[in-house]
Amino acid sequence: MNELLFLKEIDDLRYYSFHPSICRIYYPCYKGNEIPPYFTRLVHRIRMIRELYKSQYQVIYMVKNHAVIGHLVVGRGGSRLAMSTKHDIVIGPIWVVPSQRSNGYASKGINFILHNLGVDYDYAYEYIEKLNFPSIRTVQKNGFELVSECREYGLFKVIRPCSNGHLNVYRIENPRQEKWNGAL
Repeated sequence: MNELLFLKEIDDLRYYSFHPSICRIYYPCYKGNEIPPYFTRLVHRIRMIRELYKSQYQVIYMVKNHAVIGHLVVGRGGSRLAMSTKHDIVIGPIWVVPSQRSNGYASKGINFILHNLGVDYDYAYEYIEKLNFPSIRTVQKNGFELVSECREYGLFKVIRPCSNGHLNVYRIENPRQEKWNGAL
């Protein structure tokens, strides 16, 4: 885990940050059925490389008992999610390995980003497939509210509001009310 920067330990989880590059958009820590299905999609890789320059995202890994159990991507808004601005953050995708689901780890990861990562923002956004009910419950549990239905458009899958979209976009105002200073 030499490329991961230790951030903090809270309860049973250790949080690490990974700053991606063109060659490595995620840290190679998953094996077998733990690998997120989107890791191998070319369109996802192209989009994430574009987002690397547009939103300067980082990947927050959650580690329990020396094993990576999941990750959350967090980047500056104003790029892929059309309704966000550069003063906002966008969280997602979020992945928890199948054997660790239903233990609240995605919720703990979101809470860590909102309250402990030290990133200034006006709003935090999350977009979720409309039928992904566990993820919807997770963001609502963290105080996010539904703001729009959306759809992905174009090669880079820009997310824009529409009626009858396949995604729901959720938003929460920065609970710390700190002024955004541009750092991520």
